[in-house]
Amino acid sequence: MRGRAISCRRKRIADALTSGPTNMRYSFSLFAAALGLVLCAGDAVMAQTSPRPPTKRELMRQDSEECAKQVPRLYVEPFADCVFKRQAARKAAAKQEKAARRAQRKQEADAARQARREQNRKQIEQIKADRVKRAECSKQARAQKLPLGQRPNFIASCMGK
Repeated sequence: MRGRAISCRRKRIADALTSGPTNMRYSFSLFAAALGLVLCAGDAVMAQTSPRPPTKRELMRQDSEECAKQVPRLYVEPFADCVFKRQAARKAAAKQEKAARRAQRKQEADAARQARREQNRKQIEQIKADRVKRAECSKQARAQKLPLGQRPNFIASCMGK
């Protein structure tokens, strides 16, 4: 009798876990937890792939720390010169990089402009060749003394050849 009661209890527990609104609640919470993990993992990946450039304050602090390693802060003028030289070097590098990007953009624009000119030249040549062909077909239609109503069809068929 006792064994039968245990098996009935187990059956009731199993039924409660697999049916009814509680099962829906568990599946929803499982789905919500999985979605939360995916979103957190996606944010972590995005944080790793898009680092922001350091601010001016952070750059100044880095310069100050590096110069403090080289020159004691008590010597104000050499320390200030060191910081100024580092800033000037960074500005010169940024200016050079900007000039390189500008030159690259100019080169790309020139290449695109040249490609457009070449394409336009080919189109103009094609249009001129079509005009010559149309004139030749028109001369043939006149030579054959076709009526004016039939000439457009003849010219179209002649141009297609």
